[in-house]
Amino acid sequence: MEHQGLLGNPLRSSVLVWKLRRCSLIYDGEHAEIRPGAFPSPNPELFHETFTDLNTTMADEGVGLLRCNPNYQVFFHDNEKIVLLSDLAQMKPEIEKWEGGKMDFNAALPSWLRDT
Repeated sequence: MEHQGLLGNPLRSSVLVWKLRRCSLIYDGEHAEIRPGAFPSPNPELFHETFTDLNTTMADEGVGLLRCNPNYQVFFHDNEKIVLLSDLAQMKPEIEKWEGGKMDFNAALPSWLRDT
């Protein structure tokens, strides 16, 4: 028996891939970008709540979340780069390198991210 996805299409496989600046929805070989205006943070609970509001679950729709590492990289003209990672312990020195110790890394994180 074929299951119907949120869009009424036959469900084959779906994966949400979060990157710091975008969210990619991959469905049956099709690829769509969801920009930060739609999903301002990579909070997994946001996705679960959205599916709950639609009277379904991510599992029922065959949707999973994958952690991307690195999440995002910014390259500069002088070959310097910023690498943002999913692992906060690894990312902290990278942020502090660019902030020069002027920022309290843990205090700057959203509360839901501090708890992960």
